[in-house]
Amino acid sequence: MASKTHVSAAVGIAGIALVLQVVGFVLPGWLVINIGENSIGIGLWSIESCVKEDCISITMEQVFHEPGQRMASASLSWKEYQVEATLSLIGAFLSICLLTAQTIVICVSKVNTTNSINTLAVLGASTSIGSALIGFIVVGRMAYVILNLMDVLPVISAPYALIIFALGSFVSIWVGGIEFFLRGMSRRESQTPYTNFENIAI
Repeated sequence: MASKTHVSAAVGIAGIALVLQVVGFVLPGWLVINIGENSIGIGLWSIESCVKEDCISITMEQVFHEPGQRMASASLSWKEYQVEATLSLIGAFLSICLLTAQTIVICVSKVNTTNSINTLAVLGASTSIGSALIGFIVVGRMAYVILNLMDVLPVISAPYALIIFALGSFVSIWVGGIEFFLRGMSRRESQTPYTNFENIAI
């Protein structure tokens, strides 16, 4: 069985992944355009426009409120990004809840709860990996858009919020890998025959 230290570390790393994804989720930096002293930061939910140190922010709902087929198409595409990023964030949250539950069971249980611990571990790891994969999909789609825009707008800067969200997804898939590795180690340990040397006559 994995030690308390190992599972607690997994919960801590999952927490880091969740924080990174939340930060990237809310910041207006999925697409950043700098023109001289002016800058425009576009996030999943808002756009921030700055002239020198004066900045204004509007929501994406306000942006896509304008009528027209092109705006409707852009709105639909952006809503897809929002849905995918939200699903990834929900997955990261569920993962940390499941891994925390696993840690609590290990710490407080006084009976054999191996099956419950393994179930929570597998669910937590699977949810973490699923969250990461969805995160990679939305990051990849957005990165593709940015690369295409760079041919037209050479003033595009590093999308800091997108990078932060991608780091969170990377950490999430790492957490899932660690949990599956620990489950494998525990299974091998449980299958190793135990010899009681005290009962062997000398």
